[in-house]
Amino acid sequence: MPPDQPTQQAVLLVQEQFWQALETRNAILLATILAPQFVGRSPGEADQTREEFIATLTTFPVRIAGVHCEAIAVHVFDGVAILTGVQVARLEWPDGKAQSSRVMLSNVYCLRGEQSWRMVLSHAFELVQDL
Repeated sequence: MPPDQPTQQAVLLVQEQFWQALETRNAILLATILAPQFVGRSPGEADQTREEFIATLTTFPVRIAGVHCEAIAVHVFDGVAILTGVQVARLEWPDGKAQSSRVMLSNVYCLRGEQSWRMVLSHAFELVQDL
């Protein structure tokens, strides 16, 4: 087993929990995943604090009907892990329209304690939206 594989698996598990929280709009779970000093960044938007990011993800008018990632990779540097990939989500609007979303993401995780990975930065860029 490569030396970083357990760490990569641990970070992937936290990312899966993030997607679960995103789909269910679970602010409590998001708060356990995002570090207190978390920053959310997207081109053309102001940086968001942890609280602002959680509020955005739990109150937007679109239902996320499913989310997964393509080309996911986790790179580990001591107590820092960087997850990159393309997040693919199925969005359902209140008027019944469905849309797919493809977001290039880079999420930075830091080790807290001996086994707790927390997201400290999310940088996301919308790639394509299909109606």
